[in-house]
Amino acid sequence: MILQKEVMQLAWTKWIPSLFYILLLFYFYSGMRVYAKDTRDPVYKTYFNMSLSLSTWSLMAVLISHTGTTKDALLWTFFSVFGWGFVYALLLSLLIHLTQYEKRMNRRKWAAVYGPVFISMGTVLYSFLSGEMERRMSYGPYGWTYNLDLEPWTLWVKIYYFIMAAMVLYLLKKWTPKEGDFFHGRFKKTVTYSAVLSLLLGLPKVLGLYDRFGLSLLGLGPIHMLPLCGGLLYVLLKKARIGQEEEFIIPKRGEYLSAKTHDKIFFYVSQVYLMAGFLAFYIQVIINESEVVRTSIMTATLFFIGLFIFFLLKVKISVRTRDDIINSILSLSIPFITLYFADAAIGFAWATPVVLLLVAVAFNNKNLLIATSAMSIVTLLLLWIMYPQMAGSFESPEHLARLFVFFIIIGMAFFINDIYRKRQQQFERQIDHERFVSDMVLLMSKARYKTVKSNLEILLEEMVYYMEADYGSIHIFSDIRDGVHRKFEQYGRGDLDGIRKNLKFSGVLDELLEDTKRVEHSEANIRRIIEIFKSRMSTEKVTVMIQPVVESEKVIGIMCLGAFDRNSWDEGYQNSFDLIVKNLSSMLYKIKKEDELYRMAFYDGLTGLPNRTLFNRILQETLEDQEEGEVAAVLFLDLDDFKNINDLLGHSVGDKLLVEFVSRIKPLLQNDRYMSRFGGDEFLMVLPHERDAEDVKKKVEEILSTAIGTFRFDEREISTGASIGVALFPEDAVEPEDLIRYADLAMYSAKSNGKNQYVICTEDIKKKFIYEKEIENDLHYAIKNKEFMLYYQPRVSGKTGDIVGVEALLRWSHPQKGMIPPGVFIRIAERIGLMPEIDQWVFREACRQNLYWQRKGFKRISMSVNVTPMTFAENFEGSDILKNLREGIWDPNYLEVEITENTMYFSPESIRNRLNYLRGLGMSVALDDFGIAYSSLGRLHELPIDKIKIDRQFVVNLHEAQKGKSLFDGILNLGRSLGLKINVEGVETKEQAEFVKARGCDEIQGFYYHKPMPPEYVEILLRKEES
Repeated sequence: MILQKEVMQLAWTKWIPSLFYILLLFYFYSGMRVYAKDTRDPVYKTYFNMSLSLSTWSLMAVLISHTGTTKDALLWTFFSVFGWGFVYALLLSLLIHLTQYEKRMNRRKWAAVYGPVFISMGTVLYSFLSGEMERRMSYGPYGWTYNLDLEPWTLWVKIYYFIMAAMVLYLLKKWTPKEGDFFHGRFKKTVTYSAVLSLLLGLPKVLGLYDRFGLSLLGLGPIHMLPLCGGLLYVLLKKARIGQEEEFIIPKRGEYLSAKTHDKIFFYVSQVYLMAGFLAFYIQVIINESEVVRTSIMTATLFFIGLFIFFLLKVKISVRTRDDIINSILSLSIPFITLYFADAAIGFAWATPVVLLLVAVAFNNKNLLIATSAMSIVTLLLLWIMYPQMAGSFESPEHLARLFVFFIIIGMAFFINDIYRKRQQQFERQIDHERFVSDMVLLMSKARYKTVKSNLEILLEEMVYYMEADYGSIHIFSDIRDGVHRKFEQYGRGDLDGIRKNLKFSGVLDELLEDTKRVEHSEANIRRIIEIFKSRMSTEKVTVMIQPVVESEKVIGIMCLGAFDRNSWDEGYQNSFDLIVKNLSSMLYKIKKEDELYRMAFYDGLTGLPNRTLFNRILQETLEDQEEGEVAAVLFLDLDDFKNINDLLGHSVGDKLLVEFVSRIKPLLQNDRYMSRFGGDEFLMVLPHERDAEDVKKKVEEILSTAIGTFRFDEREISTGASIGVALFPEDAVEPEDLIRYADLAMYSAKSNGKNQYVICTEDIKKKFIYEKEIENDLHYAIKNKEFMLYYQPRVSGKTGDIVGVEALLRWSHPQKGMIPPGVFIRIAERIGLMPEIDQWVFREACRQNLYWQRKGFKRISMSVNVTPMTFAENFEGSDILKNLREGIWDPNYLEVEITENTMYFSPESIRNRLNYLRGLGMSVALDDFGIAYSSLGRLHELPIDKIKIDRQFVVNLHEAQKGKSLFDGILNLGRSLGLKINVEGVETKEQAEFVKARGCDEIQGFYYHKPMPPEYVEILLRKEES
């Protein structure tokens, strides 16, 4: 039994260093793994430092348990303080950061955390130098042990342990992560339970319980920290991996490896060097029991090369510089490793170049491959020269080393295979991205103004599905400050949790986008708001892709995708998203231009109301939607005296009045689309789905009372009036055009009855409409059938009373309706566009008649011809009439063109140029109906005219004693002051004739002298004058 026990103790003693060595590897690589995940988080950095301290502690435990001399045992025990002395301080520091207690920390508190480290070093140094450590150390059945009777070092260890344990438990008890925080729930319990377990495992060692049971062993300390480090490792890796997915980062052109894969290979190379160092130390020291110092040279070299490469990856230097440094290290390590192990490990030393050649192949780096190959050949040649004949034996260490090397080679082979497999996957994924982007671009290219809503909804649905997002939205900004943004949304997840998160996400985004309504839509402003949103979402653990939609250096919208269960989208997804956003901007720009064209074509530019073309469609749809028994009404509204407002106050005030007027009327209608601007101051409205005519009357009266109101602009009050005509559906008509025509006729009837009234269409009005419709149809054949004729009213000299000219007046001799006066058919001809053709006929016929009289020997008199505004707005100087004038067929010196002031409204500058052109040919120009509107008075000095014709209303008012005469004299004097000839129209009595002649007017025209007459009657008058 005794022999068996001794054998077991011997076996246990042999394996103790290996167990501590496993602890060393665990602590070291767990620290490296955590630090590689996040180099900035203080929790991760502190864990790394604590792992290094535990690794040092474990290494000292390996050396203590392995050595057989008291001197070495004392040395390694002394150096172990650089491990355990820091562990508890770093553990406490880690928990302070983890529980976010650092907000309450100051310099004194941090000094209290790390101060005991120096006390620990001082007590150990005292025990070492005083010989107390050597006196208490002895070799037991399981290795070196230490008598824990109280002395400065052991007393301090007990005090330090209990104080740190109390602080750890206090921090964990006070730790209350908020709901939604990563550590809320089971992860906090994991950290707490693992900490408590580690403290409990360390308690027997500190209290000396192991010694009482004969299990005392120096260096057991690192074992009790294993549960805590394991728990922290699990939690921290889980936290770093939350929502993380493998990213497909596209390598640069001509390279197989992306930047991330490139760094990953170097990371693995650093780990191979570190592992090689650990393995070399284990084989040489633990198994072969070689001298520690000699072995440490090679071990330290490999170890520090690995650490150097690892930390070099974290340094911010250029990739090329870093690669050159690492490649040089790799190449130089080939002869060093090969020659070092040549005599000790011939079985695997040759394989070192193979591993590095595989690394060169993986990098697709020709320079590295050449350098590695050249160094490998040189090394093998040196090996040949130095050891021309070599023989060796394979034992356990050699077999283990060879397995290690081949595991590295196999691992590199699999890694390279994985690189090329992932590269292929990247190509395939890139093709998928390009195909998806192509499909989305095609979808957007098909978008039109009317389909933009459905296209954007489909685009969002496809984006959310393909990008594996939980939320997607497109926000289109309004062009107006504080305007309403258009928003399109798509949710990816249908479960309750997804709906709750989506609503919260959407609410935060909407809240921030409200700010865009109050700032200029510059890219800088919008990106600032986007960064605020992304920062806020990162705290909520939400991954966001969001970009402004920019067109012509102006942000017109935002596109956003959000995901709650993934860490990020890789580069391919990001590029696809960016491309789609750019194409979206092009699409929205195109749609916006189409919208502008659409609005120009179908909406009034000033008021934003539908124009007549669109209103006809709306009216047609509204009438078709009428239910049986319902009444609809079409209203034609005309603002009274609006022209005077424009003339006196300016068009800007008139425009403001129209906009304000529309804003008052629209709320009275069921829909904004039920109102249209028909002309300058004319509006159409429809009142659908009314019960009867009485309801229509109530609505019309409400609209009329609103239209008759006072408007205030620039501290000036303006009163308006209105006349409204009403046509009922289906009583009056069923076709939109007929209803509008009847409402128009009813409006004119309301005007003739006086202002501020409304008239509902009657049978008499409809008869008038039918009559005008017949006139409209017959007008198309009047010229062809030679139904038009000209009457001529002589103009006499104000001094002599002789005829100085005649005015050509159009008459229509209808074969069935008889003589139709101009006041009836000219307005209709203008509306249907026949007036230019009629004016051409009148001009031609008047010139022909005047030429006929001249050729018959009558005295040469002036022929005046009225030209309507519509004719003047067209290419009048290009007509056949003026062509004959230029060729000398008619003498232009005896031709006079009469225009009204309305002619100037079409295009004042253009009309002015045409009048100058006519005067340049020798014709004279007269302004007809002068004085009946205020605008002619203001523009008189600008007009290229020769004569004004004072309207008959000023002659009729001459009986109003001094007032009428003063008004007449004022107009007369104004014309004379500008050097114009004066023609007075409408003189019908002797008193009027004498008054006008007394004022010295140039020409007089009226029934008192001559009525309009056929051309033969004019000839009789001319003969009388000659005789």
